[in-house]
Amino acid sequence: MRLGERVATMRKARGWSQAELGRRVGIAPSTIMRIERGADQNISQSTLMGLAVAFGVAPAVLLGDAPAHAGPPLAQLRAAGFGEAELRDLAARWPGLSEAERGRFTRAADVVYTQHERLEAEKAALHAEMAALEAERERAARQTPQGHTGPAVC
Repeated sequence: MRLGERVATMRKARGWSQAELGRRVGIAPSTIMRIERGADQNISQSTLMGLAVAFGVAPAVLLGDAPAHAGPPLAQLRAAGFGEAELRDLAARWPGLSEAERGRFTRAADVVYTQHERLEAEKAALHAEMAALEAERERAARQTPQGHTGPAVC
């Protein structure tokens, strides 16, 4: 299997579009399309590394020099908040899994990582909302005359 076929297979296994993979790697979807078609076989080292990071595999896996699931996606799981003891346990269990089980585990890890990314984005949005509310409160306090604490009495 050539590089482009491996990229397409891994992308589809994760349910990603070419645009999604391009976003994760930081390249245009048209570049992903050319790589998958085999039209762009001499990809740069940075693109190869970006693809490897996006898929959670070693670059050698993409080049066909190593099995597809050479090791567990530890970097993804670490980023999602797994502790070192959990990661060591997963790494110790990895050799006993079949290739199909490794694929299934990797897909599950992708889901956990994606959910973690979404949660982090939601937390950032919540913090931004709080900052906006505080700024509105400060503006309103500056516009209220000093010593005036309630409604006007006529």
